[in-house]
Parts: sequence; structure tokens; C-alpha cells
Amino acid sequence: MVSSGSQRDLAILKASLDALSQEERPVSENLDRLFDISLARRLVAITDTLLPQLGDRVVAGPFAGMTYPPDTAEGCLVPKLLGCYEQELHPALAQFCQGRPGTVLNVGCAEGYYAVGLARALPDVTVYAWDIAPDAREKTARNAATNGVGDKIIVAADFDPAVLSDYTDGIPLIICDIEGAEFEYLDPTRFPALSAFDMIVEAHPDDSRTVEEFAGRFSATHRVDIVYPQSRNPAAHDLLKGLTPLDQSIALFERLESTPWIICHAARD
Repeated sequence: MVSSGSQRDLAILKASLDALSQEERPVSENLDRLFDISLARRLVAITDTLLPQLGDRVVAGPFAGMTYPPDTAEGCLVPKLLGCYEQELHPALAQFCQGRPGTVLNVGCAEGYYAVGLARALPDVTVYAWDIAPDAREKTARNAATNGVGDKIIVAADFDPAVLSDYTDGIPLIICDIEGAEFEYLDPTRFPALSAFDMIVEAHPDDSRTVEEFAGRFSATHRVDIVYPQSRNPAAHDLLKGLTPLDQSIALFERLESTPWIICHAARD
């Protein structure tokens, strides 16, 4: 019988061979694909090594103490459990939570890392979480129940920005990661209620739409910051000391592309 680990490695080997055999693509693209596959394989191996020590509870950061079962993770398991996931956003999250938003809207909630974390951090606030993927919605509901906040999170499939005006108690907060659809859904000319929201938006620009264009939409109503991903410091995490320097960096790896965040601070009286 072939073990699950061996099956996984065989699948990775097949993907690697397939990448190298794509003659219609430039060699450089095939090599880039091979690098991505090799990095993913090494990340899985490192995660398997660390997981027995990590357990299933976030140890630091804004969501410290949150139970985060590894079988619900949608990537970046080690950074999430260590509490350094997307740490560039931690100052804004702290500020927005201190302001006690009336409502939190998590658009593109994935497995609920932010939805559940914020429901725990803001026990008097209702969190609305949307994702078009049924598996993501199921994981969000499961993680909410595991953390005792199932009654604080409302999970749904389709986000309709036309109803934003229904969520303007206090200064509500939007956390958004929808793979480029933010350019359509978060348009203040179509949905003026956005002027009342604090926002953290992962931006996904393309050849026709820029980060600066998206940020400029809110310059008249918000203080806008563009934040780019930064490197991590493995020395900040004792758990990683037994790894090689390269594996320490890989363990904290989050993304291949430098996708920025747009942080919008609504005007306060």
C-alpha cells in the first residue's frame, strides 16, 4: 500500500514532469512552474514537521487563543497558528477594533480566519461572512462553532453591495479579499454607503486596473494607506529554531505575488 505522503509526492513529481514537458511555453515559464511546485512540496513537509508542536490554537497576534483546526486551513497554516499571518494588517486591525465597529463584513471569508477572529475580539458585534465557495462557508461555520461564536457570525454565499446601507451602525468594518472583484463591488460612485466604512481590502490589480486607481476612489472620503507585504523575521518565533535558515523562511511563506492591501479609514467626527 502506498502511503498518503508517498501518493502526494508522486502527484508532485508528475506535476513537475508535466511542467517541464510543456514545449509550447518558454523554458523560463516551465522552470518558474517547477519552482512553485517544489516550494509547495517543501512547505507541506515543513508544516508536517511543525504541526505536532503547533497544535490547533493561535499562539500570538490579534487572534491569539483562537482554535484553528488544521483540517480547515486554506493555506498559510504555520503563519496563522503562529499569529504572524498578514502581520502588515495588525496595526490597522487593532485600531479598527479599538474603535468598536458596529458591524463587521467579511467579503471573501475563506475558512473564516478573520470572521471568527474578529467575532472573538468583538463579542458585542455581529460578523457577516460571505464566500461563493460552499466548502469555505462550511469551514467558516464549523470554525465559528468550535470557537463558541456560532451565534455571532452570519454566513452567506452572495454579497450584494446594494445592501451596504443596511450595515451603517457606528463605523462598520469591511475585510475584503475577492480576487479582483473588489474593483466592481467596492465602487463608491455606485454604492455611496461605502463612505461610512472602514476597509481593509486585498487588491488584485491587472493590466487595466491599478492599485492607485482603486485607492483613489476613496481619497475624498477616507484616509487611504497602501500597504505592501514585507519579509518575516524567523528569529521572532522560537518554534522555528530547529529548522535550517531556508526552511525557517519557507515556513513563514505566504504568497508568491506582492499583492498589496488598501486600508481606508473613514472620517471620524
